[in-house]
Amino acid sequence: MTVDHIPPKLWLARPYPDNLLTVPACCRCNSSFQTDDEYVRFIVSTDLRSAGSPTVQAKMESILRSIRRPQAEHFARYLREQMTDSTILGPDGMP
Repeated sequence: MTVDHIPPKLWLARPYPDNLLTVPACCRCNSSFQTDDEYVRFIVSTDLRSAGSPTVQAKMESILRSIRRPQAEHFARYLREQMTDSTILGPDGMP
């Protein structure tokens, strides 16, 4: 048995809070969510609204490292294929 952190530690900046919630999980189940957790972290961190977040800035090196791993090749290709030009709106709703 291991413990699964909620939210995942890879979403948080260090130092981690002392009061993170945990649930018991077997090793297989605990590690099975890692890819999903990394996907969510990547998508949220690349959103322009997150650019100024100290947590995103602190984690950016590890985020980029994870997307460059050979195991992430299919995910990286999928992301590239999904990209399209779009208009970015400011807080006032204007381009």
